[in-house]
Amino acid sequence: MRRPSPPAAAAAAAESIDALALALRFSTSAAAAAVPPPPDLNPPRLDPSDVRSHNAALIAYSSRGSRAPRLAHLLASFGAMLKSGAPPNRCTYNTLINAHCKLALLADARAALVRMREAGLAPDTFTYNCLMLGLCRAGLLAAACGLFVQMPRRWGACYDRYSYTILIKGLCAAGRIDDACRVFAKMSRGWCRPGVHTYTVLLDGLCKVRRVGEAEALLGEMVNKGVVPNVVTYNALIGGLCQEGRFDDVTKLLEKMEIQRHSPDCWTYTQVVHGLCKHGKLMKRNRVNPGVQTFNEVIHGFCCGGKVHKAMAFLTQMAGAGLSPNTVTFNSLISGQCSVGERKIALRLLDLMEEYGVLPDRQTYAIFIDALCDEGQLEEAHSLFSCLPMKGIKAHNVIYTSLVHGYCQVGDIDSAFGLMEKMASENCMPDVHTYNTLIDGLCKVKRLDRAIDLLDKMKKQGIEPTTCTFNILIKQMLWDKKHADAAKMYEQMISSGCKPDKQTYTLKISTDWFEGATKEENIDMAVVEMHEAGVFPDVETYNAIIKAYVDAGLKEKAFFAHVKMLSVPIDPDCTTYSILLNYMCNKDDSDAFDNEKIWKMVDVRNLQELFEQMCESDAAPGISTYKALLRGLCNQCRLEEVEWLLLKMQGNSILLDEDMSDYLLGCYCNLEMYREACEQFRSMAHQSFQPGLKSCCLLLSGLCDSGDHGMAVSIFSDMLGLGYNYDEVVWKLLIDCLHEKGHAGACLEMLSVMDAKKCVASTRTYASLVRLVAELNEDLV
Repeated sequence: MRRPSPPAAAAAAAESIDALALALRFSTSAAAAAVPPPPDLNPPRLDPSDVRSHNAALIAYSSRGSRAPRLAHLLASFGAMLKSGAPPNRCTYNTLINAHCKLALLADARAALVRMREAGLAPDTFTYNCLMLGLCRAGLLAAACGLFVQMPRRWGACYDRYSYTILIKGLCAAGRIDDACRVFAKMSRGWCRPGVHTYTVLLDGLCKVRRVGEAEALLGEMVNKGVVPNVVTYNALIGGLCQEGRFDDVTKLLEKMEIQRHSPDCWTYTQVVHGLCKHGKLMKRNRVNPGVQTFNEVIHGFCCGGKVHKAMAFLTQMAGAGLSPNTVTFNSLISGQCSVGERKIALRLLDLMEEYGVLPDRQTYAIFIDALCDEGQLEEAHSLFSCLPMKGIKAHNVIYTSLVHGYCQVGDIDSAFGLMEKMASENCMPDVHTYNTLIDGLCKVKRLDRAIDLLDKMKKQGIEPTTCTFNILIKQMLWDKKHADAAKMYEQMISSGCKPDKQTYTLKISTDWFEGATKEENIDMAVVEMHEAGVFPDVETYNAIIKAYVDAGLKEKAFFAHVKMLSVPIDPDCTTYSILLNYMCNKDDSDAFDNEKIWKMVDVRNLQELFEQMCESDAAPGISTYKALLRGLCNQCRLEEVEWLLLKMQGNSILLDEDMSDYLLGCYCNLEMYREACEQFRSMAHQSFQPGLKSCCLLLSGLCDSGDHGMAVSIFSDMLGLGYNYDEVVWKLLIDCLHEKGHAGACLEMLSVMDAKKCVASTRTYASLVRLVAELNEDLV
């Protein structure tokens, strides 16, 4: 039999549940069933050691993995505990609540809290800390603050270090640094003094809003009070110092780390290298002298992130460090240029490779063939492919698959199959990626039957299909309204050992997957199933969830999904807000969604409504929101809305970062507001921001077109001090931009500025520009 709880404890538990219920704005249909029901019979009392062993298993599942607990295993283990007759105790329920709160599943946490009360167990400080963590992660910061205030007053729960640290971290994540500092000051005055984790959280928050001086003072206070910083603390401050370009102070801090025997880790060096790239400097002391491999990794990272001009700047930095780029370096840069549509620049990099004495390899040609196929230049791609044997290079699966993909893109399935046969004749057997490409091509030309036959063929050849293979087929079946066939294919995927991934669940969310369910139930069940499977949504998945809710007319759930997205955290993109704004512009026509056109329709009233709705959801707009909105509006040159947004940012003390500043620069140039564009450029240069070269092209060509050559040369001179790669500057700005527009005189003036500043491009680049300018002058004469 369970012991009855004291009346006071029961009342406190009831009040805590009511408080959490008020904080909840969203619950799924599965919430009530999240915690398995108790057994019907009262089992005999077991030895307490059995309870401890069950709790140990629950804690293991709750803690396993760096990102999130394994909920399915956790709940199964709890069910087994109940069946065994071991009575759950406070530790049991705290573990369940903690696991759900880590994922911001507040409805499920509440269900566990209800069970806790029914078991006669009063919540303790750990319980409230977990709930506060869940509220913070769900973006319900006001509710988290309310819970924090009520802990000692209403429920008699004492604060501990984690109570303060959780709230301080939540406030910092929301950009409310001053409030975080006030909570920290309250903590410092009380009996529960901050430890290294609390100091580190606040220090990191200060650095992220560029209050690095205060962060340094906080580190000093920390040391004076006998709290020893760890490598994470130092990393936070190093990140802030690098952001401001204070590399002498970074050096001193690294020396201090060495004295205190804190070895810099991978993140330490990543931040320093990122800072070096941003500010065009190089550190040559305290082992912060990156080698070729480190440069290659950072170049690859910038290229993958679309910041190719920053990756190219590292080529200049490598030369300054006395390091020679290798094939890996150039392959990353060529791939990056191709990925942003700059194949002409990529070809020039081949010439630069030769100047550096680096030979292209098979991967280099694979990148070019893939880029040509993506652009639909199949004849050129096939011509390059045919030349490979003369270069002593044997084509591999990647090259063949790129060509297969190219033919499938234009619907030439016969040529794609012919290439597959050629692969076999060249003793280069197709792999799963080749088959997936062909299956996708067949689906796009409505040959689903043949795609299924190809699936059977690959299995017979011993090539196991992947989740991607099944996703392609399921997607086409859903498009063709063949839901029963899609369900069978899904079962085949599971039975073959392939686990559903983000794409699978995105398909389930976007379609009426569950038979007999309403649209709301369909989305809810797919989301719950995804969480239980341990699959973590990305920005595309969240966009699918938000759009599905909007299409179903479930505005509150759409905004809750947006809040959850911010709390994970995953930065929303333009698509996220175009979905929400589209609903506000077309409330009676949710099918009218157009990701680009919506930014031409949105006005200040729509933006105000969006912000009001976000505030009602207790998710105050942060930098990621402003960034996505500013990008969408600037792309369509919506100046009135941009200016309104900038005023909102100013009122909330949110500063423009490098990307946002570049969006604004491009907007001014496209509107031919060159005075404002020049001011924006100067502001960016003053902050050591590096505008994208596309924006620089717009600015320089606009100034030259308007006859203001002097200002163009002045801006160009300032640009050279921002750390760009000089070859890319000549290629993109002088040759492809100004020369093509007939501004030969400006090109020569700018080349003279480069000479005066000793900004030396490669010999071939320099000779190429001089020749082109001379030809243009002859034509004019």
